[in-house]
Amino acid sequence: MSKLTHHTDGAGDETNKESHENDKKTELDAEADSTDEDADADAETDDTEHLAGLSDGAGCTEVWEHLSAQREDSL
Repeated sequence: MSKLTHHTDGAGDETNKESHENDKKTELDAEADSTDEDADADAETDDTEHLAGLSDGAGCTEVWEHLSAQREDSL
C-alpha cells in the first residue's frame, strides 16, 4: 500500500492521496469479486442439485420423469 509523504512545498500530496485511495478501492474491488465468485459457486451447486440423479445428455422426457419421481417421493 502507498504511504502518504509530507513535502515541504506541498508538491505531490494530492497524487499520493489519490494513489492511497486507489489502493483502497482496488482492495475492496478484489474482495467484492471473490465474494461474488463464492456466491456464484454456491448458486451453481444449488441450481442443479435437483438434477443430480440424471446422466449427462438426458433429454426432456428423462428430466420430466426424474422431476415427477422426486415430487412423488416428497409427498
